[in-house]
This record gives sequence, C-alpha cells and structure tokens, in this order.
Amino acid sequence: MEDSESEAIFDTLNLNPQLFINETLNTVDDLLNDAFDFYLQEASKLLKVEVTGCSQELTKDELLASSSTIQDALSDPDVDAELDSLRNKLTLVGAETDKINSELKELERQSASSGHCAGLINEALQLYEDTSVQDMFQEMMQTATELRVKMKKLKTRQAGKMEHERAERIHNSLTNYFTVNPKKGLSNAKLDDLHEFLAELKKM
Repeated sequence: MEDSESEAIFDTLNLNPQLFINETLNTVDDLLNDAFDFYLQEASKLLKVEVTGCSQELTKDELLASSSTIQDALSDPDVDAELDSLRNKLTLVGAETDKINSELKELERQSASSGHCAGLINEALQLYEDTSVQDMFQEMMQTATELRVKMKKLKTRQAGKMEHERAERIHNSLTNYFTVNPKKGLSNAKLDDLHEFLAELKKM
C-alpha cells in the first residue's frame, strides 16, 4: 500500500525515480565511452599510430588520465544542478508523504470510532425493532389491564360482601333482641335498652 501511495505522489510531481536512475547510468556509460574514445584518439595522434580496432593495454598513467577525464565529465554543473533539484523534490515528497500518512492514521482512528458508535446504534435499533420485545411489551400491558379490572371487581365484590355481612349482623341483632324481649318491641323498649342496641349497631 505504501509503494502505491509513493508512486501516486511521484506521479503527481511528474517524477520517475527509476527512469532518472536509468538515464543517469546511461549518461555515465556514454561519458565513459566518450572518454575512452577521446583517449584513444589523442594517443593515436601523439604516437602517430592509426587505431585499427585492436585493444591496447592501458598503463597506470593512462588509467589515471582516463579517470581524471571521467571525473571532469561527472562534475558537470548541469548534472549537479539536476541532482540538487531532484534531491529537493525528493525531500518535499518525503515531507508530503509523512503528512499524508499522519492524516491517514487520523482518518483510520476516526473511522474506527465512528464504526464502534454505529455498531452500538444498530444494536439498540435491532433490540427496539425486535418483534419478540414488542410482543412481550404488549403482553405486559394487556396483563396489567386485566389485573386492574380483576382488582376492581374484587374490591366491588368484597365491598358488597361486607355490606351483606353488616346487614346480616344487624338483622341478627334485631332478631335476637326481639327474641329475648318478644313483647316489648321498639316502642316499649327502655332508653337504656335502646342505647345498648345502638352501641351494638355502631360496632358492626
């Protein structure tokens, strides 16, 4: 992935490192060939000997002279300027690459955080939209409604039962009173007896 990003950056800057290296090597080869050709031509002039294509053994001094010629060729100011320009561009590319890598890491971190939040939201929605949960909630509401109705009926039934028991107690008290005093009746009852009877009614 890093190689493809580097290639993309080089393409945006119109740079091709491999092409530049190949051209540099070709230039060095050409300079070496030209240097040897120049040396052979100068040697033939000095020695007044025609070069017939046969290879001649180079002496130590000749090799030093050839090396000097090559160094002069390599110290060409145009080549140095081009190399400096390429170094500067490569430095800029390196800085830009570091910046892009930092931005990519930040984007990856934000993406991971967003993905985690999205997962939690989806899980919550899944739970909310689950039909079994909705059915359970509706069943609970229905059960609560039925329970309220049953409680109301039970209270009504208990209240009626209590009234019936109270009325039955009053009836029994009256029956007992008149059974004990069959000839008195309410009109002939004494005041103390009436107070006692009312006190018994209030207790019921």
